[in-house]
Amino acid sequence: MRFVRRMTTLRSFLALVLLSILGSPLLAADADRESLEKIIPYGIGLLEAKNYKGFLEAFMTPDDLKGATKKQTIDELAADFGKGPAADILMVLKKIKDLKPKLDEKGTTATYTVPEAIKGETEFKFTKVDKFWYITD
Repeated sequence: MRFVRRMTTLRSFLALVLLSILGSPLLAADADRESLEKIIPYGIGLLEAKNYKGFLEAFMTPDDLKGATKKQTIDELAADFGKGPAADILMVLKKIKDLKPKLDEKGTTATYTVPEAIKGETEFKFTKVDKFWYITD
């Protein structure tokens, strides 16, 4: 009986350790997406690691991602993104990471303004949907 209790305790302990190891990156990613101060460095890290799929899943609104993956898979979308706009977005994120955004009255749209246009744009926006921030056009 004592052996069975030890095994149950050991299994519970191992399950807890495994959950904390595997679950913590997911929790960290969610926490990073909840604040403007953290989401930009988080996005820079994803793009520098060439994790385009992870970037799209984290930075596209759920509705936009759903619409974009109707015609192609997320992997195909990520491959196209990596060949095209990923480098430009990385450059934008690096330029705005130390800037303060202007928030709308509701606090759900953040607009970053850069002094010099990047690809013809001077404003870059993030929108908060539920508790996460996403890049918007």
